[in-house]
Amino acid sequence: MCVPKTVDASKLHGIVARGAEVRISEFRGYDETQDWAIELAKREGRPFLSAFDDVRVMAGNGGTLAREVLDEIPAAATFLLPVGGGGLSAGFSFVAKHRNPDSIVVGCQHESSPGLARSLEAGQAITRLPPAEAG
Repeated sequence: MCVPKTVDASKLHGIVARGAEVRISEFRGYDETQDWAIELAKREGRPFLSAFDDVRVMAGNGGTLAREVLDEIPAAATFLLPVGGGGLSAGFSFVAKHRNPDSIVVGCQHESSPGLARSLEAGQAITRLPPAEAG
């Protein structure tokens, strides 16, 4: 797993504690770290798996979460979801809307990382942003 040098210490600790091999890039942001990780995977002859831009990850991450939530609370119909790379929210939304087409899904993100808002404003995906500063 590749992470930027600005990775939160508790997140890094949790990843390592679960047995992952973690490589920390020299970059502050996810975009540059992803570029580095793709090149690293090519050099080492390994597959690259996006943490968010892959239908299998969306299904396994957000889709599984939605199924668990809706199995526990079948009447739930309004959801507030974080939108980082979009994988969790895409998978969750797909399952939630499949189970209940009238459900409402609200995506939110930190103001210093407005990829979704900029994408909606531009009418196309904005996939590269400067790294968000911790605050």
